[in-house]
Amino acid sequence: MTRTARSVALFISLAALVFGQFGQISSAIGAEKTFQVMSPIDQYTPSNYSAQYDLDYVEVGLYDNNSNDLHVWLHYKQPISRTMFTSNSSAWGMVAIWTSESRAILGGNDQDFRILPNRSVQYPLDNSNISADAYVPNSSGGRKTDLSKCSPVTWSNIGLSVRWIGFKISRACAGIPDKFWVAGFTTYASDKWDWAPDKALYVDLTARTTPTPNATTSASPAASATPIVKRVQNFSFSSVETQYLTSRAVNVYTNSDGGSRYVRSQTPGICDIEGANAGLASSSLIVNLYSEGICILEGYAPSTNLYFESSKSYISFQVTRSEQEVDVTIPDKPRAGKVIDIDIFSSGDALPGLRVLTPKVCLQPSKSNQYRLKLLKSGTCRFNLSDDGSEDYLPYEDVWEFDVLSASGATPKSSPSPKKSISGSASTTKVPASTPSNKPTTSNKIGGTADTKKS
Repeated sequence: MTRTARSVALFISLAALVFGQFGQISSAIGAEKTFQVMSPIDQYTPSNYSAQYDLDYVEVGLYDNNSNDLHVWLHYKQPISRTMFTSNSSAWGMVAIWTSESRAILGGNDQDFRILPNRSVQYPLDNSNISADAYVPNSSGGRKTDLSKCSPVTWSNIGLSVRWIGFKISRACAGIPDKFWVAGFTTYASDKWDWAPDKALYVDLTARTTPTPNATTSASPAASATPIVKRVQNFSFSSVETQYLTSRAVNVYTNSDGGSRYVRSQTPGICDIEGANAGLASSSLIVNLYSEGICILEGYAPSTNLYFESSKSYISFQVTRSEQEVDVTIPDKPRAGKVIDIDIFSSGDALPGLRVLTPKVCLQPSKSNQYRLKLLKSGTCRFNLSDDGSEDYLPYEDVWEFDVLSASGATPKSSPSPKKSISGSASTTKVPASTPSNKPTTSNKIGGTADTKKS
């Protein structure tokens, strides 16, 4: 049973109408009940507690005008584990019942009745029931009075991954009165346990109406013939494409029926929510980008007076460094015998280093200016541009070339290897885009009227 399917039923009815082979109702429905009350949804989760054992709320019901057989369900936030029905396990669930408000204190061993799954019996794989363990505890939590004669039973349907455990016991046999306080208890380990609700739920079986959801331990809870109906709530993220670290942040949009949202990053080293107070978020979030990797966001809509808590949703997107865009401009008519300065543009954090590959045609006469070239003779001047990259940009390396004209102005001999002509005006230096295209860029113009080329 999914959380959504379970949630639809709260304060109205619960799914699964089928009777087991022993006549047990798998989960309560309004048409079958003569009395039904459900506790408020639990808001407390112990730290490091497994969600599988986290109690959500408690349900109490009577059936077919039978005021003797008391039914109680413990509802969990995740499908329950079979270990809650097995021996020698630290994980188990319990129904706790008090007969007076002064004794209805969560914690300790001061309950009047306990009903637990019988962990010495094989756990139920289907909707059949097994015997339960019921007793009156003593001050140390041991057995003061054994109630096995009252034929307590418990059932679930682990084979269908349900999120509830049902219990039944004879009130007349056990001595449970018409009015009492009840809570569910679950433990995952000796130091990880939870009560639901956080304050014991008051039950008056003579009322034959459903108390308001906010009824707590008041001796005279307000009754309502029309219970408050909660709706299933949807939560969603907008889609997000690949993001570049140079953007620093991205807007992510969320939607929920109830208006409230909780969003957190599961990869805070890669991305995190800006300005979120304990994860509570508005419809528009700013997600800061910190490093390369997969950014994963988790979100859901908390419960409200009108909506159940939504199921959790996730979104992930790639965060990566940008590729560097480099453009080169040379002066017009680069002739042998001249010294020229090459203009370099780079979208990266630093200009790339230049290394001449044809020292017989051109060389770097000055160590203080690597972009100054002395043209020795006509031919093809070829040089390498490289950069190691940065936190924002990927490494860059490529070879550029241009033709050096002879001093007399004669056209230089054609290169034996094919060259791509990228001639043009010296004023065609590329203007950087506001957002890098992240694709390798070949400028169609890197210089003057000389026949310049990039290989």
